[in-house]
Amino acid sequence: MNNSMKRYAVCLVLFVLLSGLPLVGANCQTGTEPGYYIVHWYTYDSAEVYFDDEYKGTISDSELVVPVNLTALPYRRYSITKEGHATFTGYINSVPAPGETIDLHPWYVQTEQPEPEWDGGDLGWYVVHESKSREGSSVYFDRTYMGEIADGTLRLR
Repeated sequence: MNNSMKRYAVCLVLFVLLSGLPLVGANCQTGTEPGYYIVHWYTYDSAEVYFDDEYKGTISDSELVVPVNLTALPYRRYSITKEGHATFTGYINSVPAPGETIDLHPWYVQTEQPEPEWDGGDLGWYVVHESKSREGSSVYFDRTYMGEIADGTLRLR
């Protein structure tokens, strides 16, 4: 075997061995595997979820999994909305790594307007909504016991 054939053989072997490496490296560097946010919402299903005003899906079985393109700008806030209910808005403080999942657990408190026959005195109406899995949870306003959650709500006057 002469020198040019040896060089050709060595180059061919190196080319075959190294040809698969750029594919593996490119996947890792571009972050093609997404990260995920899971929005947990126990109050009601069928609520719509928005990240920075971009629709992401509907809550089903108390959660929504949102894949995140890690090469795009990070999201800063998310909203949960359903007709007839107050809109919840929360803020996102971190970005998931490729394959990582970040759980978002919004706290939801909704107030209702007073009933029309209310005279307007010093009292107001409040309804505290909470997950039915938290039945019996105690509610305090300014360290004053107000009652316990029953059927997912506590009505206060």
